[in-house]
Amino acid sequence: MRGRLLWRCLRRVLQCRHHLQRQRLVRCRWCLACALATLPVPTSNSCVADYFGAACDVFCDAAMACSGNGSCNASGACDCSTDFYTADCSVSCTAATTCSGNGSCDASGACVCSGNFAGADCTSCAADYFGPACDAFCNAATTCSGNGSCDAASACVCTGNFAGADCNSCVTDYFGAACDVFCDAAMTCSGNG
Repeated sequence: MRGRLLWRCLRRVLQCRHHLQRQRLVRCRWCLACALATLPVPTSNSCVADYFGAACDVFCDAAMACSGNGSCNASGACDCSTDFYTADCSVSCTAATTCSGNGSCDASGACVCSGNFAGADCTSCAADYFGPACDAFCNAATTCSGNGSCDAASACVCTGNFAGADCNSCVTDYFGAACDVFCDAAMTCSGNG
């Protein structure tokens, strides 16, 4: 008789464990007296498939919730696979390809460009930087003295009658602060000056 009661209690313990995992304590009350000493408290490791959290009440199906690009962690949130980002792992970003090797990916899957690189894919240079490595600096206001613009090689292209590497001198036969006064010694000065 005692063996029969023990077997029934053991069977109820197993049923209780099943009910506790699914938070159905009402159905389990009749076996709690027998089970309390042997039944472990449910943890995230004892939840049924796709349920997480301390109370096993958070549903997370990795194929759907994590876009098939990650797994559900103990709290039911997505842990994204390498190179996948956002809460649902739906954005792919690879530093070598998405960011052209000139940056890294942030938590939203967007490129954060390094050095003087810019643009969504880090293939452009930041303002005032030029060259294949975006390491040549040229600013029209300072480098070109406000009298020209910068070309793709970071050299000044002088405007009007300005000349020189930094556009701070006048072309031949032009004078004045704005290089707008013409004077040809042979013509203007009749060859006498």
